[in-house]
Amino acid sequence: MNEREELLAKFQKAMPRINELSSLENKSAKYEKTKGTLKKVIAFFTFTVVFSLVVCMSVESMGGFGGFIQGAFIFYVPLVIAIFGYRANQKKIIATKDAMTKIFNSEELSFIPFSYRNSVNMVGIYMVLVDMRADTFKEAINVWEQDKHNMVMEAKPSVIVK
Repeated sequence: MNEREELLAKFQKAMPRINELSSLENKSAKYEKTKGTLKKVIAFFTFTVVFSLVVCMSVESMGGFGGFIQGAFIFYVPLVIAIFGYRANQKKIIATKDAMTKIFNSEELSFIPFSYRNSVNMVGIYMVLVDMRADTFKEAINVWEQDKHNMVMEAKPSVIVK
C-alpha cells in the first residue's frame, strides 16, 4: 500500500467526523450571524426605552414617570425576548464551539495539520488525492493551496488596462 492509498484510507475513516464538522461550521456561522442581529435589536429597543423615559419625564401632560411606563411598555416585551434570545444564542455558540474542538482534537483527524482542520480544506485535500493529482500528503496540500489561490484569482474581476 503506497502513501496515497494510506492517506485515502485515513480520510475514509475520518469522513464521518469531517461531515459532522461541516455541519457544525454551518451552524456556527448561522449563530454568529444571528448574534449580530440580536445585538442590533437589543440596542434598538434599549434606545427606544431610554428615549421614551426622557420624553415622558420631560412632558408633564403624559403623566411623568407613569406615562413612561405606559408609553414604553410596548417595547419591554420585545426587549426581554431579544435578551433571552441572545443568551440562548450564546449558549448554542459555546456548545457548537465545544463540539468543534472535540472533533478537531479527535484521533481520526490527527494526521492532518491543525491549520488545515476545517471541512473545506480537508475535503479539498481529499479530492486532490481521489483525483490522483498528488501521491503524498505534502503534494496534496500544495496542489490544494494552488487550487484555492486559483479560485480567488478567478473570482476577482478582470482589470482592463488601456
